[in-house]
Amino acid sequence: MIASPCPSELKQAIKLESRIEEQRSLFCARYDGCLDEAVEKGWTSWSCARCPLFASAGAAPRAA
Repeated sequence: MIASPCPSELKQAIKLESRIEEQRSLFCARYDGCLDEAVEKGWTSWSCARCPLFASAGAAPRAA
């Protein structure tokens, strides 16, 4: 298991017309940590795409 967040910097902001889910795993348990890291490093934008957890982080929670 990965011990710390693993975001990667994007040089440009994610465009409104693109799907955010293609770059970020919004429901990943580590999302907040990645966001914190991106802010601390002063990144314009960031992606989860290179993180080993990206494919397995899961989709949106289902309504009960």
